[in-house]
Amino acid sequence: REQFIVSIELKSSQNLSIELCDLEGRKVKSVFNGSANTGNFTMKLNTDGIRSGIYLIKVVIDGQLNSKKIVIY
Repeated sequence: REQFIVSIELKSSQNLSIELCDLEGRKVKSVFNGSANTGNFTMKLNTDGIRSGIYLIKVVIDGQLNSKKIVIY
């Protein structure tokens, strides 16, 4: 299966939440939830057990939401 790399540049230590969601916004998998240090935060998103389709990666940094569509084959 394909693995996705999630990479985020943080200007300071911040609370960080990363979730994989379906297109209706329902959480499929919690990827990370905790504190992250200043600098580049990088992790692999393992898609084993996830059905093929289009998903959203939701990233919340100190309450601010960002999202990106991904396709899992």
